[in-house]
Amino acid sequence: VDGYVYYSQYKDFIARVAVARGQSASSNPAIEITELASPFTTDNFSFVVNSPTGVDAIGWGIGVDYEAARGYHITANVSGDKLNNVPTGFVAFFNTPKVRYNIGLSNDKLYKNIGFNILWRWQDELLWEGTFGTGTIPHYGTLDAQVTWRLPNSKTQFKIGASNLLNKYYRSAFGNPEVGGLYYVSFGYNL
Repeated sequence: VDGYVYYSQYKDFIARVAVARGQSASSNPAIEITELASPFTTDNFSFVVNSPTGVDAIGWGIGVDYEAARGYHITANVSGDKLNNVPTGFVAFFNTPKVRYNIGLSNDKLYKNIGFNILWRWQDELLWEGTFGTGTIPHYGTLDAQVTWRLPNSKTQFKIGASNLLNKYYRSAFGNPEVGGLYYVSFGYNL
């Protein structure tokens, strides 16, 4: 069992402030509002600033790694992070979910030269802040799995597996494409 807790304080925390200007630079309030309402008629800028107040971060995590009977291996971990006291309007780029966890089960010698590994990964929703946009990334979970076959009396093995076995599409960052399943077969020689 392993665990940790941390607390950090930042003075002059570096963040960004975003500003926008209508492309016509009109002083007419009606035109300004119309232009600012559309990304096609707005020039957007951001600049680096220091926070006038202190910013702090806190995080924690715990992991369990257990070797059970008959070669089974059980793993689990959970962790969380949070940034506090960021002034309103500041973009901190702290793109970390509040909670995330992994649960796994494996056995390298399930039957003779055959082994397996299965892992469930989950993360909480988060507010993703980037230079081109900010938005909510919904929570998601994925199932990874792999089967390994070692050729007897050799240093050779075959693997077949998947990352996101259930092919449940998810987005890991604002503006990124959705990610589906990745399926693979591999051959290792002289391992």
